[in-house]
Amino acid sequence: MDGKVGVIGLDSISARKKEADPSFWETLRGFHQELLKLEKSPDALKIRRLADARNLTLPTWFLGSVRASEKLSAKHPLGRRLIASTEAAEMASRREVARIRFSLLKSPINGPAFFPACGAGLDLLHFHDLHPKTPLIFSDIDVDHLRMANSNMKITAGEGKGTPLCHDASRLPFKCTSGYTFIDPARRKGNEKFSVKNMEPSLSDSLALAGSTELFQIKLPAGFDPERHLPSSIDPANWQWDWIQYGRDVVECVGTLQSSKSHSRGAHVIDSVSGQTDSWVTTSIGDSHQYEFRDISTDSIVLIPEASLKPSCLTQAWAKDHDLYPTSYPGIFISETPGSTPLGKRFKTHGKSRPSIRDITRQFSGSKKSRLEPLSEGDRFPRDLQKSIESHNRNIPKETVTLNILFLTLGKKKEVLILERI
Repeated sequence: MDGKVGVIGLDSISARKKEADPSFWETLRGFHQELLKLEKSPDALKIRRLADARNLTLPTWFLGSVRASEKLSAKHPLGRRLIASTEAAEMASRREVARIRFSLLKSPINGPAFFPACGAGLDLLHFHDLHPKTPLIFSDIDVDHLRMANSNMKITAGEGKGTPLCHDASRLPFKCTSGYTFIDPARRKGNEKFSVKNMEPSLSDSLALAGSTELFQIKLPAGFDPERHLPSSIDPANWQWDWIQYGRDVVECVGTLQSSKSHSRGAHVIDSVSGQTDSWVTTSIGDSHQYEFRDISTDSIVLIPEASLKPSCLTQAWAKDHDLYPTSYPGIFISETPGSTPLGKRFKTHGKSRPSIRDITRQFSGSKKSRLEPLSEGDRFPRDLQKSIESHNRNIPKETVTLNILFLTLGKKKEVLILERI
């Protein structure tokens, strides 16, 4: 579409910026590609000198976009060639995360896919990779973001892929009937991070788009709580809620509205090294775990749920589903059956001790010749114990068996569990 964008709303921000020169944007994109060929990460002074030599006045976000290209390289195979502002690159999803999110759609997409608040367009690109024949419509209130998305589509999918539109957030939702709508409200601007209450577009405006589409998904912060954060007019039971974890971090909550809802809540963990995904879903989120508490003793099998189960309020249902017994420590369970448990780290217990290296090595003699790795549940791992563990590990070969040291508090009592991963 040669860098041109359509505009909805004559009084919108986009309308005031619509006269921005598309040819300048094409020159800017070419300059961006030239910089990336020059060296891996040119410094700001070199970038400005090269721009001055070409009589280019750079937008304020441009310097960050060169650095953002490195971040995007971990999120898309062609990421280093893409252009994005720093905040757009921070909010963009990895390909592995996006694939899980889009796989939650159980019905065929009949009609175009609509991506309002598209930012730099990473989710748009991930979707196009999976559904190359589905027509695309994408929009953003910032004409620069929209041109980033349009430029990135050209790089990855070729000319003429998708219809870009500008809109004013105050007019959202505008009428756009689609087979599928995905929205990722902005969660940050510059160094400012937004809460659920002040995302752009607002949560209410974003959810209102569900009324004009057959399939709807919204990407929300990892700590989103449907019962607490949804508007009172929205019943969370009518939706499907999934939390996606990449490595150790829970990166997003996804709300899906579709007629063929397969589960109420789900958690999905992507191994950041192997790329393998483990999932667990349930329809019994309202059930409570009634098993009696069990004590942790030497040789107990201890399970610690993955992080994605915690913000999703799934821990109790997960424990009940796998016959796990709660302990007096929140979030720590005991198993009395052999075998693995999806989305749970499984350990053999070698005992408890006071939180000091001397007491740990006294309690379990094998720890003297093992590398130690800190864990924590609830309270942060004590810094002095962390330093003692680092000092201990300097004298232990890296290929040696590793023991996990789990720091726990119960009231005023502080202690550690000595654990071995199984």
